[in-house]
Amino acid sequence: MHHKVYYQTFSSGGAGVPLLRARNLSLVLLVALATACVSSGDRSTPRPTNARPADASNATTPLDAGAPANGTAAQGAEPIGRATDPASAPTNWKERIAQPYVFLERIGDYRQLGTAMRELLALAESGAVTPNGPPFALFYDDPAQTPVDRLRAQVCLPVAGPTTALPVGVSYAVLPRAMVVYSRVAGAYPDVPRVYPTLIAYMQQLGWTAGGPIREIYLVNPAAAESSTYDELVTEVQIPWSSAGG
Repeated sequence: MHHKVYYQTFSSGGAGVPLLRARNLSLVLLVALATACVSSGDRSTPRPTNARPADASNATTPLDAGAPANGTAAQGAEPIGRATDPASAPTNWKERIAQPYVFLERIGDYRQLGTAMRELLALAESGAVTPNGPPFALFYDDPAQTPVDRLRAQVCLPVAGPTTALPVGVSYAVLPRAMVVYSRVAGAYPDVPRVYPTLIAYMQQLGWTAGGPIREIYLVNPAAAESSTYDELVTEVQIPWSSAGG
């Protein structure tokens, strides 16, 4: 049985941490993602833009993924900026609920992750794993501070729940519930890291600090993009945060 990987579709909109990996990593992932055709977006609901919670550090109730935000439907109505114009990228925060996923872990040059992504997507196509959302990657280290041969990353596919009899090398985990700042941007994957400083500045403005790996969710299938400039590609960048008081 074959399981296709489906992507959520969007219309491209207008518009203290160094970039966490080489820019051409995303170009490699672009090639890998184009080989497969995961629907449904991130299962979480945005909070009002630039609004600070009264006591977000004590939030315990997951938000309804279908609930409207800011008077508009969640997910599809999200504002989308441009990766090439990071200063104007829309910033927001939300509670990300726990997400089961399967992954391939790699230690080493982030530019080699394209091969791992191709392997994982091929397993989905063969029916060895059954994804229920778009592929994503987790980046744990900063190449500016960590030797290349020690960089840790995971290429991932979300799944509905615990998965048994996984292929050799594939692991299962649950991405924990977290409060995250995030932004959705359109454009070629090599430009996506440009939005990281914007998100870091947004966190600092609200008195928050980064508290986990950066997550990039690849929401649009590159094979379906009609524009040769990749303007139709949409990536959501998430950075977990914690308040200064813990």
